[in-house]
Amino acid sequence: MKNVESRLVQAVILLDRQRRLIDRLIETQSAVLKTFEQSCDAGKAPFDQALDVYNYAYGLIDHLARFQKISASVPALSQKSLEYRRLVAALGAVKDARDQLQHINNDIENSNTGPLMGAVFWVSDARQYMALLSDVGRNRSAPGIPFDTVERRFVSNFCFVYGEVYYDLQKAIEGIREYANHVMSIVRIETDGSPYSAAAHYVAVVTSFELDVGGSESGSSNEKEQPFPR
Repeated sequence: MKNVESRLVQAVILLDRQRRLIDRLIETQSAVLKTFEQSCDAGKAPFDQALDVYNYAYGLIDHLARFQKISASVPALSQKSLEYRRLVAALGAVKDARDQLQHINNDIENSNTGPLMGAVFWVSDARQYMALLSDVGRNRSAPGIPFDTVERRFVSNFCFVYGEVYYDLQKAIEGIREYANHVMSIVRIETDGSPYSAAAHYVAVVTSFELDVGGSESGSSNEKEQPFPR
């Protein structure tokens, strides 16, 4: 039982940290979408801004796929539960997108209709934006986010499209947040008698060296470590 409890604690902490990494990525990098929007609206879209959009989308896909893998490894939590099934539905096939990008060298020659590196689409203020690195020597395109004429809205607000497959990143983000909140609400972790705090469990250290080369062929060094306060 102790082994199960220990594995559960470590897995839940890992899941929480991965969720925090995703939130931090969004907090610090999602502004690249707004910057790209403003450039497009002004009639210009610098190439480096498109690269920023791709880097953000690729980073999200990698983090989301990692969250999915961790969530499937948490012991004592049923994968038949409503919460887990909702997570699976929200993430969709995001792992496939991650695998395709990781092994993109295997797809250099392919019959997809879309570009080799995919395309990023999102909706803002009733406008749809796209960043697409088009292939050279091949006529490739990517379909935009479908518009539901009945609901009068786009079916997604933020998508990565690879080949003919849509990966709904916004839905995936919402799904992992919901599941992480659920897990942290039912698994209570304490350290030294206090509730677990993610910020209290990390180390930041700077190491400096004082080299003494006088009077010695090889010299000597005094190593000093300066831990940062949490």
